[in-house]
Amino acid sequence: PNGDASIPANGVLVLAQFNPATSTTASTPYVVPGGQNLVITDVDFNFFSGISGDIGVLFQNGNITPGQFGQYYERLDFNNPFGFQHYHFESGPVWVSGATVGVVTTTSNQNALTSVVMRGYLTAN
Repeated sequence: PNGDASIPANGVLVLAQFNPATSTTASTPYVVPGGQNLVITDVDFNFFSGISGDIGVLFQNGNITPGQFGQYYERLDFNNPFGFQHYHFESGPVWVSGATVGVVTTTSNQNALTSVVMRGYLTAN
């Protein structure tokens, strides 16, 4: 799943499935298929160049109300992030069947994170 849009201030960016064979992104949010779990192995972030300070990125179900952090699967913290950042999980966060893949930032700067690309695999639950 990927998202190429500014995340609303303390809001949720839901991610859509990207097809590398056709270079197209689905127009609807990615929902983990029934009977399966999505395990994330790698994430690419692109941070806006004018950001400073600490920024948390929370991986969570995108079905929540914007502005509500709720329960999250994983949290990464960055200090003065700039540009492209890659993160590899040894044991990645898992989205359960029916969940919408989403990320939230803990900053009020709406342009802090300009894109997110996640890679992973599906397993039977």
